[in-house]
Amino acid sequence: MSLRSALYRGIVSHRRVRTREHRLRYALCYL
Repeated sequence: MSLRSALYRGIVSHRRVRTREHRLRYALCYL
């Protein structure tokens, strides 16, 4: 359970860090 929660937290932090990149990619996909 501890490892799983840690992995989830890492993914969340990674998403927060790469929010702009994801937005740019989504914009490109929509365009």
